[in-house]
Amino acid sequence: MEALQKAYEARNKKLNKIEKVKALKSPKEAYEKLEKYAQNGYASIPDEDKSYFLKCFGIYDRPATPERFMLKLRIPGGYMNADQAQVIGECAEEFGQDYIDLTTRAQCELRYLRIEDLPIIIKRLEAVGIDAYQTGVDNIRGIMADPFDDKAFDNVLPSHHILLKMQEIFLHNHEWISALPRKFNTAITGNISNRCNVFCHDASFVLAQKDGVYGYNMYLGGKVGVVGKNTNIFLKNEEEVLAAFSSIIDIFKRFGFRDNRNKNRLHFLIEAVGIQEIAAAIRENAGIEFASAGETMTKMDYYEPDQGKVQLRDGSFGVHVVVPSGIFQGSSMMEAARLAHTYGNGDIRFDMEQSFYIMGVTNVEELLREPYFAEYKSLNTPYFNHLIACAGTQHCPFGVIENKNDAIAMSNYLDEKAPLEAGRVRMYWSACVKGCGIHGLGNIGFEGCKAKINGINGSGVNIYLGGKLAGEGLLKGILSLKVLHWNMQSIMLSH
Repeated sequence: MEALQKAYEARNKKLNKIEKVKALKSPKEAYEKLEKYAQNGYASIPDEDKSYFLKCFGIYDRPATPERFMLKLRIPGGYMNADQAQVIGECAEEFGQDYIDLTTRAQCELRYLRIEDLPIIIKRLEAVGIDAYQTGVDNIRGIMADPFDDKAFDNVLPSHHILLKMQEIFLHNHEWISALPRKFNTAITGNISNRCNVFCHDASFVLAQKDGVYGYNMYLGGKVGVVGKNTNIFLKNEEEVLAAFSSIIDIFKRFGFRDNRNKNRLHFLIEAVGIQEIAAAIRENAGIEFASAGETMTKMDYYEPDQGKVQLRDGSFGVHVVVPSGIFQGSSMMEAARLAHTYGNGDIRFDMEQSFYIMGVTNVEELLREPYFAEYKSLNTPYFNHLIACAGTQHCPFGVIENKNDAIAMSNYLDEKAPLEAGRVRMYWSACVKGCGIHGLGNIGFEGCKAKINGINGSGVNIYLGGKLAGEGLLKGILSLKVLHWNMQSIMLSH
């Protein structure tokens, strides 16, 4: 631990302004005043609660929509039942202009919410087992997993139950709320296919085999567009996964950097001391001499046949509901709940590409005849089936381009000018350099930026090509959105 302590002391001589805000109060104090704020209105909320403390509970003040909030929900591993979907849809329709964002972390967000309505919304959600605790700022965020888990033919180790036990360590535990230097993303999969971008998280637990035993290799330090490093640790069972997870979040809490927020993720602590030092600290902190790494079995990329459905182990199907750019409605969520009850087993699974699956469907053709699939096509086109776009300027203060509608317009354009009957094209759009649309991992990635074309200032994108779920694409230059369509057409035709 000596190297960690030295690195911590070297980087924490001056705290960043958010750490100073954290010292003002506990997040619990702000949350307990939510009813009071609801009674007294938006103007009664202190600036520090709007800018930080309420975000610990997924409540985001959005300057682009004055006096309206976004509520970021925690959907463990993207698993949701129809009853939960019904209530989420009702809340969006009644209180949030019928709008829902589906995200690349298999979660969903409600928008346009008034402070007066938030206590009511939160109580309704909690009644069906959904909340927004610790979904923002310096917390352990929603844990990602394979949307099919043990329902899939390629599952080796069922992992969702481990995910839930990982949550129990920190969730609703006030010792962990806002305790970290920065956000902490986690993923776990026991499947051969990589359906949850498993390698690009602060902590990743990935299917592996060692000496004939199945378990998990541990990767650390991933983030948007950056693959985590193999710690050379093999975890042979649930108990070891939980011990290793507890150990690394404790290490990050104690030794993570708290000076420059742009360089405070776990990735930068690993850069400072090296992955071997971190691995040794994990073993020491856990009091367990974990085995060295086994052979990673989860593929670095995945392929699901684009037929609009995936057969599950019990003979039923998961039917893909394509939601372009993740732009969804509360009324559509309620209809998804009805369809899940009518045709499936009542379960819905979000995926990392801002879409979802209705699970346990036995009569796929009858389901697909529902009017719902005229809008949310199960089998759309290669340009829409795997389309991602983050919030953009309409909803995010960091956005440089509108993004969501840009992505849809591009897909429509390519459908018309360069149609493809089959194949897979992942087009991932990020509205700024922060990369929430994971553009570096798309076959074609778009990163919003400012551009000057022929001396005229405007919006543009950096284009990335050849990305996979294990690394970044190649930066190909900067083009104006006004001429982007023509260049993209030539790219697709040559491809």
